[in-house]
Amino acid sequence: MEDYIEKIEVNLFELIKNINNPSILEFGVQNGASTIRFLDLCNQNNGYLYSVDIDDCSKVSDDKRWRFIK
Repeated sequence: MEDYIEKIEVNLFELIKNINNPSILEFGVQNGASTIRFLDLCNQNNGYLYSVDIDDCSKVSDDKRWRFIK
């Protein structure tokens, strides 16, 4: 299952990597690995990331292009 999820993530990031000014809504931060990848895309393409989680994951990043919502 983990390999399947990794393949989906690779395809997703490949699909969105060239979108200018993206606004990304992420549900579930967990360890922040995907969050950091989304933020890399946002910083490269002048975008913004909104992440929602039931746990306090606000310490994952202090990036100005990120807003965490608990």
